Amino acid sequence: MMALRGSRAQRILRFKVEQARGYGHHAGVPEAEVMARIDALITEKLLCIRYHDGFPLLGYTEQGLTRAVRYTAEEWLDIVRARVQSFATGAALELPFLQSNLPQRNHDTLLLLVKLVSQVADKTWLPLLRAWQAAETKRLRAALAPIIASLEKL
Repeated sequence: MMALRGSRAQRILRFKVEQARGYGHHAGVPEAEVMARIDALITEKLLCIRYHDGFPLLGYTEQGLTRAVRYTAEEWLDIVRARVQSFATGAALELPFLQSNLPQRNHDTLLLLVKLVSQVADKTWLPLLRAWQAAETKRLRAALAPIIASLEKL
């Protein structure tokens, strides 16, 4: 709760929660409303509560993690779509999932993103896909290869 509302309390910050993606996402939202949202997600079996060092921590259930992976992959697909044209005209390839040091980088998310890209990409995507492939891990290069090969045949 405190992390979601952006607390700067030292007892919270010692866990480096300010680096979490959702930190402060509900800043300014009344505590009762945040609790109601959390309760609804727990009721839907998307979140669960775990305890660490006496603090309650929200965690994903299996169903919640699946939904979060899908949501993130769809967010990244929107980013990729927006960058196709600019990359073709010489802009640098700047995609958030290319930096392997990001803590939220997740191969399942990236593989789902590749699948989504395969459903929407056309020949104009080739320069971006080739550059993305060159910057990726072996597993993701292999996942991108059939998409690139298919588009090259068009």
